[in-house]
Amino acid sequence: MHEFSIAVNILENAIKEAKKHKANRVKEIFLEIGQLTLINPEQLEFAIKSIAEGTIAENLRVNIEISPIRVKCGNEHVNELQCDGKDYYFLLSHLRCPECGEAVKILSGRECILKRIIAD
Repeated sequence: MHEFSIAVNILENAIKEAKKHKANRVKEIFLEIGQLTLINPEQLEFAIKSIAEGTIAENLRVNIEISPIRVKCGNEHVNELQCDGKDYYFLLSHLRCPECGEAVKILSGRECILKRIIAD
């Protein structure tokens, strides 16, 4: 479960930023998670909330936005692809432009970003 180690990192950064701005409590965080990370949003939220117990982030609200896989080929076609986890390895090994079959560059879908923190 790699969600736990990711949760530790996210929470440490949220608390560090809150303290830097002299906040006493982290109320809410907003995350953007790419489909290619294979992070399970429910497990990540559970891990963050579990780790937050006893800290200034206890009882925080976790908002997670899933970002799509976007690719671009040499012919400048930009496409969004869908992946439901079980097709992940097949998708990566056969990653081609759905319009022309050319090799593609991944534009998005690999991110894990702490976008915003609400604290007081």
